[in-house]
Amino acid sequence: MKGRHHTEKTKIIMSKIHKGKTISKEQKEKIKKSSKGKINLGENNGMYRNGLPFSQEEKMENRLSNPKRKQIKCIELNVIYPSIRYASSQLKIDKGDLSKFLSGKKKIKNIKGLTFEYVKQ
Repeated sequence: MKGRHHTEKTKIIMSKIHKGKTISKEQKEKIKKSSKGKINLGENNGMYRNGLPFSQEEKMENRLSNPKRKQIKCIELNVIYPSIRYASSQLKIDKGDLSKFLSGKKKIKNIKGLTFEYVKQ
């Protein structure tokens, strides 16, 4: 239930329904077998990092390594940004507006007096 939450009443009902239920050993084995290799716990999990958050440098490195990322250039400032997200955060421009401007879906001449284009790679 992505983005939704059960009400307290529903939680109580579900709790009553499941109380006292037992799972057979055969069923436990089936669950274990089907989830093998799917669940990345602890050190196998890419986001684990011993409970430490990523540093800003690591976050930027991860963003730059994304193969779908496209560099964009601000023509007036003559600056190349590694991604739409980075440019929008640096220039305080809405990311969606910048993306629509670059794709041609937003029929405007500039954003905050600036024009952008994709960098050909």
